[in-house]
Amino acid sequence: MAFLIRSVLTLLCALLAGASQATDAPISIRDAWIRWLPGDIPAGGYLTVVNSSDHRVSLLQASSPAYAQISLHQTRMSSGMTEMVPLTRLDIAPNSTLRFESAGYHLMLERPTRTIVPGDHVTVALRFDSGHSITVTFDVHQPSDGESSGTSMERSSTKTSPR
Repeated sequence: MAFLIRSVLTLLCALLAGASQATDAPISIRDAWIRWLPGDIPAGGYLTVVNSSDHRVSLLQASSPAYAQISLHQTRMSSGMTEMVPLTRLDIAPNSTLRFESAGYHLMLERPTRTIVPGDHVTVALRFDSGHSITVTFDVHQPSDGESSGTSMERSSTKTSPR
C-alpha cells in the first residue's frame, strides 16, 4: 500500500511539473505574418518574440516544410545604402520584446516547396539556444496588407504551440 501511495504521489508531482512548464513558457510569439512576393522572390517573415524570463535567449534557426531555406536577417543602412545582413543568432534580452519589422530584423524565406499565395497559413519552427522550439502559424499577406509606413502591422490571429 505504501508503494502504491508513493507511486501515485510521484506521478502526480511529475504531472504538475509538466503542467507548470507548459503554462509558464518563457518565450512566446505573436503577430506572425509573411509578406508574400510573386515568383522566386524571397518572402519576408515578421513576428514579435516575447522573452518573459530573467535570462537572455537566442533565436538560432527557423525551418518550415513550406520553404527549402529560412534564414535570420537584419536590414541595415550602411554608407547611405540599405543592406540585408544574415545573422547566425538573434539575442532577446531578459524580460523584453523584440519585434521583427521590414526595416529591421526579419526571416528570409526562400525557395517555397509548394505554391504559396496570400490567405495561406505557413507553419515555421523556431529553435532557441536552450534547445526549446516553438512552432508558429504565419498568415500570408500581400505586401500592401501587411505594411504600414515601413513597419509591420499587428496581427492577432497567430497561434503558437511549444514543441
